[in-house]
Amino acid sequence: MVGILDVKSVLGLIPRDERASIPEEQLYDFIDRGVVIGATDREGDAQYVAVAAAISASIRTSDMASRNAGFLKRFTGKPASAMVAANRIDDHVRDLVMSDEIFWWEITDENLDFH
Repeated sequence: MVGILDVKSVLGLIPRDERASIPEEQLYDFIDRGVVIGATDREGDAQYVAVAAAISASIRTSDMASRNAGFLKRFTGKPASAMVAANRIDDHVRDLVMSDEIFWWEITDENLDFH
């Protein structure tokens, strides 16, 4: 099973006693600006992907995805990966992708066509 978690579900992953320890801007990024994809494997074990999207991904985008994946691991104890979804990536992000530290889903003109 795979799906995008809604805001309430993402908020539910954060233990109440840990919410105060997260800087407000990072908490907002995690809950409202990023996307969390949840999946279960054949054995029923959960895993997550933290996605940060931008037209042109930079260190800010990759840092947000990596930080949010770290939050997912910390809060759930389950595997979590970082992904940027972008039309273009800078050299920093390309290096992270090439070293398998993050994943890149390329936003193309074709998959942006809503007509």
